Amino acid sequence: MKRFMSKKSAHKIVYCVFDVIYKDGQSIASKPLTVRKTVLNSLELNHPNVCIIEGIQGNGLAYFNLAKEKNLEGIVIKNVESSYEINKRSNNWLKVINYDYTEVLITGYTKKDNLSYPDGTATGFMEFMQHAERTKFHSMKQVKSESDEYVFIDPILCKVKHRFKTKHGKLRIPSFESWRV
Repeated sequence: MKRFMSKKSAHKIVYCVFDVIYKDGQSIASKPLTVRKTVLNSLELNHPNVCIIEGIQGNGLAYFNLAKEKNLEGIVIKNVESSYEINKRSNNWLKVINYDYTEVLITGYTKKDNLSYPDGTATGFMEFMQHAERTKFHSMKQVKSESDEYVFIDPILCKVKHRFKTKHGKLRIPSFESWRV
């Protein structure tokens, strides 16, 4: 037990509440967001570890630019008259992602494509590339060597977009953007 106690984080957990879909055991998911926000704000959630996310109406572009300036992942734009669609993606809620762009080298491939920074450090795998670009890649590649799992090629420079870099320097959800050759 002592071993587990020694690994306590200095950071407190904060529960960020942005919506409510049940009240008093009854679903209110079909109610408009404005109604659900009113219900949420009427709840007495007075606890130091609970934060109610108010949301901002209007000024979406300015809000997104602020998210970019703060290097946040992005924002969500919501239709204020929308219901809460449980376990579904909806056009009523749109993620606007603050993508980062990085030039990388494609240095090999398996069923997925290996990437590295120009200094040779591995960045991870790129899973998303349009068929036409993948065809172009296979026409440009120059095979250097092969193993059971990989085909190593002369490096090909490209630009990828991704969410962010992990603490280990890997790209989060990289996707092909353009060739840099």
